[in-house]
Order: sequence, then C-alpha cells, then structure tokens
Amino acid sequence: MESIILFLIITQIIIESLPISSSGHVALVGLLTNKFWGIQNAILPDFLDGLLHGTALLAILIVFFKDWFFPLKKLLQTCTQFFLKSKPLSFSQKKLLAILGKIFGLLIVADLITSIFYFVIKISMHDFFRNLGPNFLLCGFIITMLLLLSLRLIGNNSTSTRLQAGFYESFDLKKAVILGAVQGCALLPGISRFASTYVAGCWLKISPRRAFQISFLIHLPLIIAKFLFSGIKDILKKPEFFQNLNAGFGTRNFFLIVIVTIIAIITLNLCYKLAIKNKLWWLGFYMLIPIITLIACLI
Repeated sequence: MESIILFLIITQIIIESLPISSSGHVALVGLLTNKFWGIQNAILPDFLDGLLHGTALLAILIVFFKDWFFPLKKLLQTCTQFFLKSKPLSFSQKKLLAILGKIFGLLIVADLITSIFYFVIKISMHDFFRNLGPNFLLCGFIITMLLLLSLRLIGNNSTSTRLQAGFYESFDLKKAVILGAVQGCALLPGISRFASTYVAGCWLKISPRRAFQISFLIHLPLIIAKFLFSGIKDILKKPEFFQNLNAGFGTRNFFLIVIVTIIAIITLNLCYKLAIKNKLWWLGFYMLIPIITLIACLI
C-alpha cells in the first residue's frame, strides 16, 4: 500500500502540470490497482492531496516568476512611498494600482462562481457522481480530449497575425464569470481544470499567453486554500498516517518527490511555451491513452 500511495503522489505532482486531469489519472491508477492487484480504495487521502497542492503552488510561482515579480515589486514600492514616505503617487503608479485592482476584482468574481459550483457538485451531488463511477470518468476524459483538440480550430492563424487583426480581447467581467463557471464544471471527474479554463479563454478571444496566465491566476487562491485548510490544517489531526509508514519511506522517497517536483516545474514551463505557440492541442492525442486504458479496465 505504501508503494501505491507513493505512485499516486508522483502521478498527482506531475500530471497537475499538464492539461490532462490529475485527479482523473489518480482515479484511473486506483481502478487499475483494484483490477489487477486487488487493492481497494487506492486513493490519496484528502489531507495528503491538500499537501501536494504545495508542490503545484511552488511550480506556478517559479514558472510565472517573471510575470508576478515585477508588478509585486512595483506594488510594494508604491505602498511604501504612499504610506511610509507620504509622497503623492505618479500617474504610472496610479495606473498600476488601477490595473491590479481590476485584476483582483475579476479574480474574486471568477472564484466566487467556482465556489458556487463546488458546493453544488462536490457537496450536494457528491453521492450522485460517485455512483456513476468509471463511466463518468471516461466521459470526463473524452471531454478533456475534445477541449484540447478544439484548440486546433482556432489555431490556424499565427498570434502576430491575430494581434494585427485585432482578434484578441481583454479580460473583463463577462469573461471572469464564464471562466469561473468553466472552472467549477471542471470539478467533475476526468475533466481537466487547466485544459477547460485555458481552452475557454482562447475561445473567448483572449490571447494564448494571457489565457494561460489567467487559467492559473484564477486557480491560485483555490490552490492556496486547499494547501492551507485541507493540507497543513488537517495534517495536524492525522499524525498516525506518517507513523504507519516504515522508516525507509522518509529520506529516500523525500528526494524522489523533490525530483518529481522539479520535473513538474519543467513540464509546466514546457506547457507554457506550447500554449504561446498554439500547440497545446497536441496533448489532446495523448488523452487516447487514458481513454483506451479505462475502456480496457471496464471490459
């Protein structure tokens, strides 16, 4: 069981950086271990899943370092100047505050919509979706594949050509509501949150680079909340979990998880580059692997 949990951890960390549904792949691994090795309930405990969101948070902060560090630095300088030195703000500083304020407001809207879907899907309809079992997981994988492949339909022209034609539009309230709802629907088994929000952003005429950034920006508060309240907080209530692991798990597998986390960071950075080049739809073909595997498991 210890080896299975370790494999689930590795799967979660790496797949989280790809638009192919990490939770769906973890569920698929659980089904395979049950079918071929007779191990039941091979799933990640909620608190362990929450802790693993820490590795996802680390990957996001590193990959998007150039995107968030400069604005944050400027914001701190502006706040220091205004509150500590009592100097009036320049036009550029006021503009920066206005832009960040708008982004923060849209972020709140998107995540509020997602939270509504969370309570409806994860809590109110939990038993309904659990009874659907692997069949619904299969549908989720197919939806993820179709979402990724749909990028090909809007990726015929180059980014520069579309910019010149005025194709791309800015992120606004309407798009925040739609992306929040899309992110909420991605809570269903097998549907990738990453793929759903990125693809939806592209269809909403947001540039590939910006759609990629927004996809993780609206997910960031949820990752932090999951890490703090389902990971750090709950782990204090379950010290027996680590006590039951043998001594060999500690040092050896700790370094393995560090290596896997580095792989996840590299993978997310690669996805960023593919997204900018409108090539992320390639991963739609990969989805045939979990789909075929799950069909074989159900036969």
